[in-house]
Amino acid sequence: MTNRILAMVKPLVLGIFAAAIIGLAHSEARADEVFISGFTNGCFGAGCTPGASATSGGLSFSNSTFAGTTANGFRGLGGNPNPGANVNNLGSFTLSTAPNTYDGQQFTLQVTFTAPQGINGSPTATFTATLTGTVRGTDDGGIFIDFNNTPITFTFNDTTCGATTVPGQQTTCG
Repeated sequence: MTNRILAMVKPLVLGIFAAAIIGLAHSEARADEVFISGFTNGCFGAGCTPGASATSGGLSFSNSTFAGTTANGFRGLGGNPNPGANVNNLGSFTLSTAPNTYDGQQFTLQVTFTAPQGINGSPTATFTATLTGTVRGTDDGGIFIDFNNTPITFTFNDTTCGATTVPGQQTTCG
């Protein structure tokens, strides 16, 4: 009779024990907030070298700096455009009233992150992303920059987990 009671109680006790271990061992995943900073540069034309400012006809670009700490894993950039003194945006454009035709000239925006510095195992202290777009005129006299939305494959190489290739996605390893 004792063996029969033990046989019935044993799975219940083991189940409670397993649930207790899982419950006590459970912890939250942490996503520490990170300070980021950097700057942008831009240029007009194929094969151009991005700089602090650039002009094409009556269209001018002024670069910007940005800095701040993430909140819940994100960092918004919402600084008002102020040509020549941009802060916390990706730069600004001004368009003069002089007539001009904008019909497909390339614009290159280079975004350089100076903090956080590098990725563990990386020999560089900065990370630079280059975006390209096509400048087009609008029917009302303005311009439109159509940035290339083609996904780019990012290969992250970490000695603790090998190379990971993820098209247009965030990836975490280690």
